[in-house]
Amino acid sequence: MRLSQRGRRLTGGVLLPLALLAAALTASPAVAAPTAVAATTVPGDPPLPSYPGLAPRAGQPAALAVTTTPTPCDNNGADRSLTRDEVLTRASSWLSVGIPYSQERCYRNGYGDYRTDCSGFVSMAWGLGGSGSAFWTGNLRDRSDVIARSTLQPGDALLRHTGDPDENHVALFVRWADSARTQPVVMEQTGSSDTIQRTWTASYAGLYTPVRYVNIKEDNQQGEAGPGAVWANGEHHVFGVSPSGNLSQNTWRSNGGWLGWETLGGTVEGTPAVVYHDGRYEVFAHSPSGIVYQKTWNGTWSGWTSIGGIVEGGLAATYVNGELRVFGISPSGNLAQNVRPSGAGWQGWETLGGTVEGTPAAVYHDGQYDVFAHSPSGIVYQKTLAGGVWSEWKSIGG
Repeated sequence: MRLSQRGRRLTGGVLLPLALLAAALTASPAVAAPTAVAATTVPGDPPLPSYPGLAPRAGQPAALAVTTTPTPCDNNGADRSLTRDEVLTRASSWLSVGIPYSQERCYRNGYGDYRTDCSGFVSMAWGLGGSGSAFWTGNLRDRSDVIARSTLQPGDALLRHTGDPDENHVALFVRWADSARTQPVVMEQTGSSDTIQRTWTASYAGLYTPVRYVNIKEDNQQGEAGPGAVWANGEHHVFGVSPSGNLSQNTWRSNGGWLGWETLGGTVEGTPAVVYHDGRYEVFAHSPSGIVYQKTWNGTWSGWTSIGGIVEGGLAATYVNGELRVFGISPSGNLAQNVRPSGAGWQGWETLGGTVEGTPAAVYHDGQYDVFAHSPSGIVYQKTLAGGVWSEWKSIGG
């Protein structure tokens, strides 16, 4: 099984809210003027009479005024092939505005014209072609495959179609809220609270079938992780994760060029982190369950050794004055670190706060560590360790 990477962490935290994305997202280049289509006979999904555990949030701002039009929605061309980042960006364009729910209205922005119910929302996020009012829970399976719950990744969906209109619903999966991976954070179009993001209970999530858009495009063609790289002794060593989950490396030598990819074993995911010191390479990656493992080369490769923790996305590592630090992001979106001081063992994972996602980056200079990660809205933040004290997150834009 494979765990999502980078999980997209769109919960509240110290970083900027998604509402600030509204202007930028609605300013996206508009799709070509679509051609209107005749009304379809495809049934829709009426709003559920209630959403378990859901009530309007105290102080929740009212939805912004938006213009909607009667169904049928216009033609959105061909189905798109989208990365997971692109799916969540499209979904955020409705979340940041709070599109009012209606089964008989359509909303248009730069991503097309889609019906303003749960299925129209997921259709828009996935970039489904044809009429924006053509899909509902009864036929979304025509564009998706059933997957194992353990393999859910950002941009997948949780679908329920029982034939009872009081039960039919679909929501976009964002990430897991708990390390046990029973409580999904979802974005959904609801009858009672319009477009929202919330955490489902394990029992409620169990009523839904995990599905994956057939045209989802993984962010990295090599596999589910970007490469980690290091330069040592006149050689480039690049590490990645194959589609089957094996750690792999390719080595460049000045007298031989690239030697080709070789598999180093393991079932891992996320961007691996690598450091070189004292004649050895140390590579870090996490298992599908989120536990961080270490593999060492000192003439030959060791087996994988756990250093604990539960993280998502990729990892970063630094080695300074005998001290090794590994940085990752917890399932709740907090930056976390594990430290191995010189002459000692791993100290255990501690969280450093923030609501961030993706693969962190870390550098050491002038007696301080600088760590970088981005918020759910994509803004890059910096956190600094100087004099033994971590600073607060500071935006550097982007």
